[in-house]
Amino acid sequence: PAANRVTATIGVPGGAFGIVVAAGTVWVTQFLPEPDPGHVARIDASTNRLLSPVEVPNLPGAIRYGQDAVWVTSRFTVSRIDPHTGAVTQPLHRAGDVRAVGGGALWGSYANSATDAGVQRIDPVTGQVVATIRIPNGVLIAFGLGTLWVAQDASSIASGGNAPDRTEPGKLYRIDPATNRVLGRPVP
Repeated sequence: PAANRVTATIGVPGGAFGIVVAAGTVWVTQFLPEPDPGHVARIDASTNRLLSPVEVPNLPGAIRYGQDAVWVTSRFTVSRIDPHTGAVTQPLHRAGDVRAVGGGALWGSYANSATDAGVQRIDPVTGQVVATIRIPNGVLIAFGLGTLWVAQDASSIASGGNAPDRTEPGKLYRIDPATNRVLGRPVP
């Protein structure tokens, strides 16, 4: 970052889908043609060497770090990986996905229908959904400054017909993790 230049290029089979850094290791979800099992690549951050990959139940997608664990969203499950050993220590079968970690919880999204969608607060130990917050089309989720932030995708909000309504912007929601409630008014 000081010189703003590339210092190493590390090839990852299947390419990189998602990347996090934990315990001195770079964790990369790979897009490989065979769906089962899935693989998460590991790169030693000090040597840039590929380490042995970690297997997850199926094709991995989003990857997040927090609560001293690497969380990998795959089809139909979320895997908890110990960042120190690389062991998959806890598959969460009840959680749909993990898009953010913070406030003592995992945060994912849900969609039961076009009108019943939003954010789920998930207990990282049990995998149980402990709260749902209705925010239609809340697709980008991040935790920072002690708050959960959810950005709504306006391009997928129907205007009554079959085409998206591009005249209204999406909104940015701020959620208090202590109460699971939207703070203030969403910002367009």
